[in-house]
Amino acid sequence: GLAPESFHLTNIALHLLVSVCLWRLLRVLAIDPIASLYATLLFGIHPIQTQGVAWISGRADILASLGIVSCVLFFTMLLRDRKSPRILWGVLAILGYALALLSKESAIVTIPILLVVLKHECGVSKRAFRDKNLAIFSLTLLFLSIGWMFSRSVAVPKLNFIANFSTTNVLVIILDLIGGILW
Repeated sequence: GLAPESFHLTNIALHLLVSVCLWRLLRVLAIDPIASLYATLLFGIHPIQTQGVAWISGRADILASLGIVSCVLFFTMLLRDRKSPRILWGVLAILGYALALLSKESAIVTIPILLVVLKHECGVSKRAFRDKNLAIFSLTLLFLSIGWMFSRSVAVPKLNFIANFSTTNVLVIILDLIGGILW
């Protein structure tokens, strides 16, 4: 439009929020306070962030970053915090994941990989990790299924090799892969 200032200010505010969430995540992971501050400052002022912050079209990157960092932060708090209501951290982690998924497709892969790495970092048992991650992996499966059905029916209807796969077969394959990760 003719007055893009509000869009730029919103992008700056969102980038600051991502930076604060990143700093909090590093602190929850017991990283040294000075190192956490330096890492957050480097993230916040690094020139690679210019496109996402300065361009209005870069908002998807900022929102995806906010969703990914907040999901990992809240999931870490779910794993480590024994005092506060843990259901709150789980719901917030799922909301962060949904924000990331709705902002950028790369979150489908990024967040599950980060959560598996976090599992090993926090020393959580496989069963506890499975129980806490069921909603995250279910949401991943839902988005993959919707994406597969969309691409099959709209985006690439002319490709013959896709016609050989039924949606049910693909869902069974995806469930088998996720089952192998969780069990």
